[in-house]
Amino acid sequence: MGIINSINLLFPKASGDSSTTPLQAATSGRAEHAAMDDGEASLCNSRVSKNAQPYIYTPLRTKSTIRLVKILPEKKAGKVVGTIFHFEEAEAPRYHALSYLWGDATPAGAIYLGDTAADTYLRPLHANLLGFLDSMWEQRRFDIFLWIDSLCLNQEDVQEKSQQVPRMGRIYANAGEALIWLGQDSTGEEMLRTLQNGRYSKEAGSFILRLPYWTRVWIIQEVVIPTFALVVYGRASIDFETLFTQMAFYKWQPGNSFFFFNIGELRKRGGKISLAQLVSSFPSSSSTRDIDKIYGLLGLAEESENGPSVAELIGVNYEKSLYEVMWDTIFECSEAWDQHWDVAYGMRRLLEDRNKSWLNEDITILEDYVQNTRTSDRHALFGEIALRACALATSLKYNEEEFWTNAIDEYGTSERHKPSGNYTELKNAAAIGLGLTRFAELTHSTWLSSSSRRSILCSEWKLETQRSPGSYVEQLTTPVPTSISQAYLESFNTKKIAFKMQLDSAQLAVELDTEQGLSHCWALKIVVN
Repeated sequence: MGIINSINLLFPKASGDSSTTPLQAATSGRAEHAAMDDGEASLCNSRVSKNAQPYIYTPLRTKSTIRLVKILPEKKAGKVVGTIFHFEEAEAPRYHALSYLWGDATPAGAIYLGDTAADTYLRPLHANLLGFLDSMWEQRRFDIFLWIDSLCLNQEDVQEKSQQVPRMGRIYANAGEALIWLGQDSTGEEMLRTLQNGRYSKEAGSFILRLPYWTRVWIIQEVVIPTFALVVYGRASIDFETLFTQMAFYKWQPGNSFFFFNIGELRKRGGKISLAQLVSSFPSSSSTRDIDKIYGLLGLAEESENGPSVAELIGVNYEKSLYEVMWDTIFECSEAWDQHWDVAYGMRRLLEDRNKSWLNEDITILEDYVQNTRTSDRHALFGEIALRACALATSLKYNEEEFWTNAIDEYGTSERHKPSGNYTELKNAAAIGLGLTRFAELTHSTWLSSSSRRSILCSEWKLETQRSPGSYVEQLTTPVPTSISQAYLESFNTKKIAFKMQLDSAQLAVELDTEQGLSHCWALKIVVN
């Protein structure tokens, strides 16, 4: 299907409209904010007495309800007017989902928004979204429904966002098209038109790749998931697949090609990869809220064949701290194994304050995380296992056994150093604990003071050492965490967490007995032969 036909399908003319085609009449770089002069006569029948009042959202009826917005033909006091509609997901009409860069959130103007045309209120908006809505009004596109996050989600309602953000992947998947709005300045419009016409231009390719739009974490799923995605810059428009093909000529040009081409390749592959791969593929994405650097990726994580999805297991909770979300994510990265630090490093690049290193705070944060009431039973259990594995391995590290120190430092430094046997979630938690040991000497003084090696263990914990020719065994016995019920642990249907790993200097075996004396203690055993 040609580009012009695609755009005409996307923006069908309103009945009786004799204006030019959308490709000819789409907004130019002139955002006509002059038309928003309050002196312009209102063409709407809305009550003028409510001009100064903000729009108040009507709560969504159910978790599967979505809001859509339509632009009205008549302006009010020179401003665009939109009406909000509520639909159940299964009954929603065809709609277009907008993907755009918020940019500076400072209001640059306002529209009028309401549940009916006769009852609208001021809704301040930032410049980029105002430009898009102005362009839609100029094209007289009054017959289409739009889903726009800034308008269709109550940004002030934390509970609503926690419910709706996990559904954004489905919202974009169900959209008739996604509109990728890059802006409206004349320079950008000309650059995209050059590519649209199939002409080679290093300048045009570099310009598009450098746009900050591609670095925003939320746009990844907004571009990858929809069936059809149309890229729009002013009057110029091109479908994403054509643009991606054209941009192959500019793949090695400087700019943000890392983001653009990762997004394009992910779209070609169908859009679903493991959470660990997502974290490593988009380590420098940007967002207004740091916590969204994880939440914005969940819609792209592979679905589970059995049981809840990764997105459901992590959930979205804007009351959580950045570090709580970090540990939720690490425990659900099923590829972590002994590569905890690789996953954690990718997480840090996503989440860290660039002016502060918190590499040495892992254990302290994990202890707090396990005790936090916001942490699920599942993740609290994983955290407890990781802490015990770390405690035992750290005790060995400070026992002045050179072969063990070499072994634990060697742990995870090569692709071949991965635990043998089938992956399980509980094994993964223990492996993550061992990974923490690599950084243990730099962290929590209560646990990790090299001058008081055995004092790193809590007084209730019992450590036993067995030596024999060619082997060295340490067993740590600890109280069962009061926060973890035996029934919950047994729900994993396992009697032992055990795995072996062949290192260059030794064979490492880790064993957590979850059956023997479970009501009284856990036993963690590490054997070095």
